[in-house]
Amino acid sequence: MAATNDPEWLQPHGQALENGTFTVQRCDNCGYLRWPPARFCPTCLSDAAQWVEVSGRGRVWSFAVSQQSASEGDDGRYILVAVDLEEGPFLFGRLTGDPDDLKVGDQAHAHVAKIGDRPVLRFTKVSD
Repeated sequence: MAATNDPEWLQPHGQALENGTFTVQRCDNCGYLRWPPARFCPTCLSDAAQWVEVSGRGRVWSFAVSQQSASEGDDGRYILVAVDLEEGPFLFGRLTGDPDDLKVGDQAHAHVAKIGDRPVLRFTKVSD
């Protein structure tokens, strides 16, 4: 279930994550796909939008390897990536797997994982 403190217009995104899919907003007026979600389109300022599912496929645009634990139980090393989705928006998130062979331009794919009972977006590198 989506968090109860989410504004009403954001709840369909939380529901999609609960169902294992990732969505972004598409402006009803100009068609612009936007992420992060916003109340108004940054291109035409319309407040009319739909949530649409995206593939989650894209290319690593940039990344950083952290050597500091983010939470209890971490091994102290994790990767933050900026992924340029095939559909257009950039997403930022955590990449699962080994950072040693990661490079800019690698293909990545978003997936929904669970931390406890909370769905979160993660990326995996697509094998060459």
